[in-house]
Amino acid sequence: MTVALSRVRRERKSPFYRIGTAPGVEQPLEQAPTANFPLVAPSGDDFVFNYGAGMDGEMTVDGTSTPLSELAAAGRARPSASTAGAIEVPIPLRARIRARAGQTTFIVSAVARPREQAAAPFGFERRTMAYVAGSLVAHLGIWAFLQTVPIDESSSNIDLNVSEDQLIHASIAAMDDKAPPPPQDNGDEADAGKPNVGKAMALEEGAAGKPTADRVDGHIRINDNHTDPQLARLAAIEYAKSAGIMGDMAMLQGGISALGAEHDFSSGFDSSDVYGPLFGAEGEGQGHFGMGVHGFGPGGGCGMPPCGIVGTGAYGTIGTGDRAGDGWSGRGGHGGLRNHTTQAPPLVMGNPTPTPGLDRAIIKRYIKRASAKITYCYEKQLLAHPGLAGELTVQFFINPTGSVGSSTGAGFDNEVASCVAGVIKDIGFPKTESGGGVQVNYPFTFHAVGAQ
Repeated sequence: MTVALSRVRRERKSPFYRIGTAPGVEQPLEQAPTANFPLVAPSGDDFVFNYGAGMDGEMTVDGTSTPLSELAAAGRARPSASTAGAIEVPIPLRARIRARAGQTTFIVSAVARPREQAAAPFGFERRTMAYVAGSLVAHLGIWAFLQTVPIDESSSNIDLNVSEDQLIHASIAAMDDKAPPPPQDNGDEADAGKPNVGKAMALEEGAAGKPTADRVDGHIRINDNHTDPQLARLAAIEYAKSAGIMGDMAMLQGGISALGAEHDFSSGFDSSDVYGPLFGAEGEGQGHFGMGVHGFGPGGGCGMPPCGIVGTGAYGTIGTGDRAGDGWSGRGGHGGLRNHTTQAPPLVMGNPTPTPGLDRAIIKRYIKRASAKITYCYEKQLLAHPGLAGELTVQFFINPTGSVGSSTGAGFDNEVASCVAGVIKDIGFPKTESGGGVQVNYPFTFHAVGAQ
């Protein structure tokens, strides 16, 4: 039906007979009054003849000829409703119009409306019926053949447990074994509060990049050693659920579980090992925000050998006694924990000194949004160097588009200054008001909680 409708539309004849030089006219003619002149056009249920400038001729009705130029005066012609400047003439039933345009002569005459022919409401061609009948026989033959094929009574075995994650929560209480009574307090408070230090991680400390690389940024990659993935199972599952360094608490637990891995080397999906930060361009880079407290390397925080798999240096957060909390009990015995309230080191941001082109308050507002990252630069070094404090100044250049072109820092600690400069380099400021760059000097003051 679609093909038939398309063919009917394509073969439909136009009720116009147009002359001129436009594409699609029925008679190309350069002497036509216009490029697309309707010589014969429909008008209601009848047709009209149009003539314009440059055309002459006559209309003959019952043996009487009248020039075209005199038809309007005789009231037998009127201005054309479809073509400006043309005159339209209704075509009588027994009329014969001879019109000339240049060297071309057109003869137009009226004919009676053709009679309607009676036709059956449904008609089929013999060739069509033969095709339908043959197709039906072929399909019935295929269906009959399929009925002779025996049905296999075996069934498929589908184990839905393979494709579903099932969480099983179990609560088991031992009815026969009772917990041992707590040890008696002997009143000896001499050892109360002393840490019982456990082993720290046996990994090299430092930033997550390569200090000798030419580029500051880069992207860390792990070589595919053609072995099975060696992350802890919980870490791999949670990483797939929420990829990214700022995952939820479940992802953080999976990352901690991965610290207890026993393999000698990791296996990733890349073609080579490349040292660089977790985020950045492809290739090695100096990196920043590593897992160690000082130095360079993959990170891990072992400052006092022998090193274990949990803990960092001499902080002694996990003891080696016979129960959790040994070595950190309060007054009078085991099991209690000291009260501790965490406080972030305060960050004192001075007033920026920019060159004209960007308001000082706007610069300070955008720097304040990154205050958490700037504070972290100081906190990381404060863990390794207690009592570290001082001032530093970061000099950076804001491009006309708002991006930071260069950023350098100098002050009481080179690593803190370099880290703060890296944070500021990633900030996107608004476009400058003057259309040029802006040079900014920004002072910062860092000191530990309680220090002045």
